[in-house]
Amino acid sequence: MKNPTILFLMSFLMMQFCANAISITGEPLLQATINVYPGAIQPGNDGYIQIVLKNVGTATAERISLWKINTDAPIKYEWIKELGSLDAGSTNTAIFKFSVLDNASPGLYYITFIIDYCKENTCKTIYPTAIINIASQAILEIKSIKPNTLKLGERVNLSFIISNKGDEIKNIIFNWVSIDGALLPIGSTNRIVIPSIKPNSSYEIFSEIVTNPLASPGVHQINISLWYSDKSGINQSINFVTGIEISGETDFEVSMQEYSENTITLAVVNVGPTTAYSTIIKIPQQKFFRVLGSSSNVIGNLNAGDYTLASFQLVLTNTTDNLIVEISYTDLLGIRRVLEKSVPINIERRFINATSPRQRIPAYPQTNSTTYIIIGIIGIVCIIAIIKLRKVIRKR
Repeated sequence: MKNPTILFLMSFLMMQFCANAISITGEPLLQATINVYPGAIQPGNDGYIQIVLKNVGTATAERISLWKINTDAPIKYEWIKELGSLDAGSTNTAIFKFSVLDNASPGLYYITFIIDYCKENTCKTIYPTAIINIASQAILEIKSIKPNTLKLGERVNLSFIISNKGDEIKNIIFNWVSIDGALLPIGSTNRIVIPSIKPNSSYEIFSEIVTNPLASPGVHQINISLWYSDKSGINQSINFVTGIEISGETDFEVSMQEYSENTITLAVVNVGPTTAYSTIIKIPQQKFFRVLGSSSNVIGNLNAGDYTLASFQLVLTNTTDNLIVEISYTDLLGIRRVLEKSVPINIERRFINATSPRQRIPAYPQTNSTTYIIIGIIGIVCIIAIIKLRKVIRKR
């Protein structure tokens, strides 16, 4: 009978020999990680499947091939099947592009990849599976934003018109964000819930905002997001980037300061938030006012809150109409702008001129020394006649 100890030692040595033999020859072992981009794909659009293969074995994986795909997804694809070889401990990334059919139904679809790899004559198979999310045939677009130009410090209701070119969508969350804080929402009006948008229709929402008075004139970016659930109950999101211009405009107030000897003096105040450059005041041709000499007055730069005076030689034929004044200036963006102001005229009637400075129309009949002399002579004649008449009466 053999010694049990000897048998045990022989068995142990045999196991060690087999283990060493296996470690020397080695085996490949592939693992696959899958990602799908984008997370939700609408019919008619393209998608991508990324497969990362990693060889966690101890030998090279040879003749790696994608030889079959099992799926009922409504997609079109032409994928390369030969993936080469992969050394132990190495990784390889393969990208597979596909297109969703135009008439695809929304839902989740599985794509199973059947991938073989070999070492010499021994082959193995792995079955990585991708899940693609086909969204409903709903395409939301921001059709318009009005107004698309704002002034510094201006408070307005922004109008957003959203169009739906696909199926009906319900419970849509609309949200916008001003990236640099140039547009400030009043309250929470930048986040609005839309009950539903019918197919092939539009929906208008309003957001009350104020432009930051400290913002720089120019185009400012706003990001718009729309969240909704499609027919399959999958949450979807659409993002838009647009711009709204904040102009460098300002505003003016014009009033009559004085009128004397056919000279009118106007007070011009920059009541807006920005400087007006190369400012010119002009009185255009109009019915009841006639300018003598130059009709323009250059006043140069006028800072916000400042005022200046501008004088013109002006003939007035009527004070019932307001005087129209044009103000042209260059704003902070270098744009030349023209404003028209209506100035109330309040002048006493005795200053109204009919045609020229030399032809004044008196408000009341005027008298002179000749008139008084004539009246005096008439009075004396009347007195003498009365005295002679009395003498005649006494003689009788």
